[in-house]
Amino acid sequence: MAISQIGNAAIAAGAGIATSKLGAGAVLQVVQGSSTTGVINNTGTYADTGLTATITPTSTSNKILIQASIPFQMGTNSGTGQLQFNIVRNSTELVSNLSVNNVSAIVQLAMIQVLLWLDSPNTTSATTYKIQFRELSMSGRYGNSATIPTWNAAQTGVIQLLEVAG
Repeated sequence: MAISQIGNAAIAAGAGIATSKLGAGAVLQVVQGSSTTGVINNTGTYADTGLTATITPTSTSNKILIQASIPFQMGTNSGTGQLQFNIVRNSTELVSNLSVNNVSAIVQLAMIQVLLWLDSPNTTSATTYKIQFRELSMSGRYGNSATIPTWNAAQTGVIQLLEVAG
């Protein structure tokens, strides 16, 4: 028997257990998206990172846990810089101004930012989530500064969506 999804629901279905019997908190499905394409954003306006994934919840009472791992680079020759992240559901901003990353003086910063957010989309329609970023402020910019998801060599950014039984 082939299982086309990951999670307790697939295991339960294979064992002949109804998904409704799994109980609150069970992971029903997992969807993942990734990107190795570099995106540069030297503005204060949010731009897409390329990390996006679409999930179709099985019940309006279920929640979606959004997990993202975002490699990024930023730097200054002098002064300070800040980078912020945003999570969007379809066209609705869920949470913004996440994780202000500060650099100051002569610094080139290469890090991986992890974001977690639990959403209640209240739908059984296909729902798309994406991660955005912006350079909040930068003085004395080093090169392209805010770059996702690459530094020197391609890095992979990942977004995972977990449907959690409500």
